[in-house]
Amino acid sequence: MFSQLYFRSRPVWLYRFGLIAGLMLLSASFFAQIKPVSDDPLYLFSNSAYTLPVRQGGFALLHNSRYSVSKRVELGFHPLLMFLSPDIEIKWKQIEAEKFTLASFHSVNYPSPFMRTMQIKGTGGFIAREFTIPDMFAFQNGVLVSTAVAGRHFLTGKVLFEFAVNTKNLSDHSTVDLPLVYPRSEVYYKGYGFITGVSAEGKLLGRFSYMATADAYFFPAEGFGFFSENTLGLVWRTGKKFMLLGAAELTYGDYPFGRQWHLLPVLDFRWFLHI
Repeated sequence: MFSQLYFRSRPVWLYRFGLIAGLMLLSASFFAQIKPVSDDPLYLFSNSAYTLPVRQGGFALLHNSRYSVSKRVELGFHPLLMFLSPDIEIKWKQIEAEKFTLASFHSVNYPSPFMRTMQIKGTGGFIAREFTIPDMFAFQNGVLVSTAVAGRHFLTGKVLFEFAVNTKNLSDHSTVDLPLVYPRSEVYYKGYGFITGVSAEGKLLGRFSYMATADAYFFPAEGFGFFSENTLGLVWRTGKKFMLLGAAELTYGDYPFGRQWHLLPVLDFRWFLHI
């Protein structure tokens, strides 16, 4: 729940350091050796079972960035949040058949530094200092399956299982009851959960394409918890290396204070670089 807000100087400096370091990393990628990428339809905005060409990355602001280390292995991370809430993803292409591609997905997240940073007074403080935030980890494992339809549309389905460790001393009153944040942190309070989702992306006219996603979060422990996130957006490919997304996201969830719907605007980009 929203808690009383307090000030603590150390997390503020940690937050500023992470933000500055993240911006430096993002800036460094801008000045890296950049080679043009081909106009390949597999350069999708959404995450799928496909992997990028070797040594190419798709950087973003709100969505996780991706970088391919081989023909079958792709890493995922967030350039800014990785300093406060390290989240490393690995996508490993297992099957590449004529009609579909299957990849396994694995990730680990360490949210404790970020949650401690939120124990501040004023804007950005959502967790009271009285709560102890243990060093917790969450793991996700699952599969993604993608297929192409008529060469212009790409469909992806995913099923993931997630669980958290070392959450015994985490108080139920330390939750941050915000859309997008709450369903991603609920695993630390419930212990385990499941994520399912589908996405579609395809060309429309000229440089424009669409992206539609629907994700559902299930937490069976201690009372059934359910959340959904549904996004519909327009993708504008301004050039061979840059894509801009404008979308609306409709969320639903079982929060501690009741069931809530939220409609949120989304504006993001994806910049493909060869590094």
